[in-house]
Amino acid sequence: MKFNWNKITILIMLIFSGLAFYSFNKKNENRLTTSLNISILPSKDSYLSKDSIHSILNTFLGYEKKSIDLSLIENIIDNNSYVDKSEVSLSFSGELLLKIKQKVPVGRVISENEMFYVDKDLRKMNLSKHQSALVPIVIGFENEISRSYLKKVFELIEDDAYLKQNISKIIINSPNSISLKLRAYDIMVKIGDQRNLKNKFLKLRAFYTRANAKKNLMEFKQINLQFDNQVVGVKNNSYVKK
Repeated sequence: MKFNWNKITILIMLIFSGLAFYSFNKKNENRLTTSLNISILPSKDSYLSKDSIHSILNTFLGYEKKSIDLSLIENIIDNNSYVDKSEVSLSFSGELLLKIKQKVPVGRVISENEMFYVDKDLRKMNLSKHQSALVPIVIGFENEISRSYLKKVFELIEDDAYLKQNISKIIINSPNSISLKLRAYDIMVKIGDQRNLKNKFLKLRAFYTRANAKKNLMEFKQINLQFDNQVVGVKNNSYVKK
């Protein structure tokens, strides 16, 4: 019988390679978790401290890698009100690697019973002792409101540097009516319903720019954007020019 030594040699090499890989893999699985490496994004304006994450996950250190449930750790981290999404992995050496994406607050809700932030998807965020966000105060959040309407208002404010700097308050009057307050001015801006919403904000910006240039913004108590093709400014009769 004639043997094909090339095939036999390849087969033996494959067997030894498989055994070596199995042994290497078992040794890797039996390594102990040694430390935590935590990355929080965005790194600027962090509402979540690494120490608080350490205190939760220190209990997972010192165990064999094969016994660590990464999905469980992600679920624990994702339950934090500041966390948008987390990713957890283990390095070869046994280091527990965490990448945490924070929610970004766009408004601070104030009601009779509580105060909290909301993000762009209107998800609740507890107030943080590590950071305070300069975002509009939201009044009337407990009232019924079209979520898509309010999310669009936040989106327009966040996407415009002028609006983000100058709008200090969002007032929910009814399910389909919102008003705004301008920072540093006692002026009520009536938005009304969500029809032509982007155009209403453009009209507000144009009115503000013109009035600010004339230095007569303080003379107004109300700006009404509910009418098509016009902005109605209501003067403050009690205002006295200095």
